Amino acid sequence: MATADVERIRKAEAEARAAIEARAASELEALRAEREQAERAAAQEVARVRQEAEARLQAMAEANAAEQAEHANRIADLSRELATVRAELDRARAQAARMERAEAMVQQLRTDLSTAQETYSLLERYAGARAIARTRYEGLRLAGDPRYGDPAYLSELARDWAPSLHRSESTVRRYLADHLADPHAAAGGED
Repeated sequence: MATADVERIRKAEAEARAAIEARAASELEALRAEREQAERAAAQEVARVRQEAEARLQAMAEANAAEQAEHANRIADLSRELATVRAELDRARAQAARMERAEAMVQQLRTDLSTAQETYSLLERYAGARAIARTRYEGLRLAGDPRYGDPAYLSELARDWAPSLHRSESTVRRYLADHLADPHAAAGGED
């Protein structure tokens, strides 16, 4: 009987062990299935997050490229504007330099005119009427006056200048005719 009991206990023990092993195997298989399902879900979530991140990175790259293109265009516009301003500044500087030269020339001409006027005043004060008439007549030449060299105008000029020379029109006309005949002759004595 003890042998039969030992045998029965061994059999029960083997059955219990087989049941425990079967249950453990079943639980292990369920755990493996859960783990595989969790790994698939994690892989799907990683793929989804990666896809969203790549989409955001792509959008950021496109926005950055657009911003860089806009900056490049703005820099090009500013460079053109700067070149235009520099050209205008160069033109303004050149114009200012020309104006300064013109002002210097005008000032020199004013000085020369003042000197000539003073010389002419001295000439009128101390020179004779004949020399003054010749000087005025040469002034017509220098001014490009069409009356210079045309005998038809001598009477008109004599009539205009006679009062200031304190001579008669005929005398002033003779001075001018003499000068027209020989412009290089000295003024000669007073008449």
